Amino acid sequence: MNLSYAPIHCWDYRRLLVNKIGVSLEDELKFSNDRLNENFSNYSSWHYRSTLRNLDENSIGYELKLVQNAIFTDPSDTSAWFYLRWVLSNPALTKEKKTQLMEALEQLEELEPNCKFWH
Repeated sequence: MNLSYAPIHCWDYRRLLVNKIGVSLEDELKFSNDRLNENFSNYSSWHYRSTLRNLDENSIGYELKLVQNAIFTDPSDTSAWFYLRWVLSNPALTKEKKTQLMEALEQLEELEPNCKFWH
């Protein structure tokens, strides 16, 4: 599955195989990172990433940084915005991290006022 745009059912099949053979969470997160580094517009990889684990205070900071980097790179791309919604729905997201994110997004809005995701 090194193709950037493998169909979503391929990712579901991968998840099944990974569970059967016992691939570690760290290896799967690395796999997802590699796919996103190739192309952060890969919605399937973002979605797959959201199924790998529940976020906690230790991991949510990294996920916010990852998705924020993608959004700042191309604010009009929908993939990262969908993942951001998932991260924002997580109870581990602290008020402090929400505030930091909002400040960053306000800066981005100044740079990209016509981005449709502000509304």
